[in-house]
Amino acid sequence: MQLGNKVLVYISCCLAGRAYPLGDIPCDNVARVRTDVLHCLTALHTASGAVDEPLYPQLWTLIQFDTREFFNVLSLAFGDVGLTDAEKQGVVDILLRMMVDSSGFTHCQVTSLGLCHTIDKIGQFLWALSS
Repeated sequence: MQLGNKVLVYISCCLAGRAYPLGDIPCDNVARVRTDVLHCLTALHTASGAVDEPLYPQLWTLIQFDTREFFNVLSLAFGDVGLTDAEKQGVVDILLRMMVDSSGFTHCQVTSLGLCHTIDKIGQFLWALSS
């Protein structure tokens, strides 16, 4: 449990441009770190790619570990200016595809994704109004 929480904090730090456990990632590495973390999270398979492995195994693992906190990490990352709209949309598309293609999600997990997506859309709408 403790390791899983550390992984969530590490991911959150990386997506926010912060070093884990303290400090900042050097400015010239921030974009690469964000991209690398997103690619890892959204990888279709792990390097070993076991036959019985689900699609997007890293996302599955984090969602099964602590759905609410994982979506909080995503929500914080989505609120940061470092992620592009295409990166955000890519993550949301994968999560929606996972939910449609699988019956492994609980009602609470589906609700968490809906709230995460809604919060992001509301933020985009409010930003557009203020521009």
